[in-house]
Amino acid sequence: MVALGGTKTGLPSTRDERLNRIVRVESFFEFSDRLENVMAKAYIWRVARTTGYLLFMLHLNACAYFVASEHQGIATTTWVYDGNGTA
Repeated sequence: MVALGGTKTGLPSTRDERLNRIVRVESFFEFSDRLENVMAKAYIWRVARTTGYLLFMLHLNACAYFVASEHQGIATTTWVYDGNGTA
């Protein structure tokens, strides 16, 4: 049985199907704007949203470091990830 998306794993099989995720991002920004307009203390939502953005950017930074370490070779120099611990 083939799952949604055209593959057995359920993952999108074409580029057009993956572009549907952009719509979800736009709906988040719309939700965020509407929530900020409705809340009496909107600064709470702004702080939470900014903290989420910060955590996401830290995650992307860690991913970029790991990809650079993979490209250069794990534990080849002191700059790259040494392969110990949970990365």
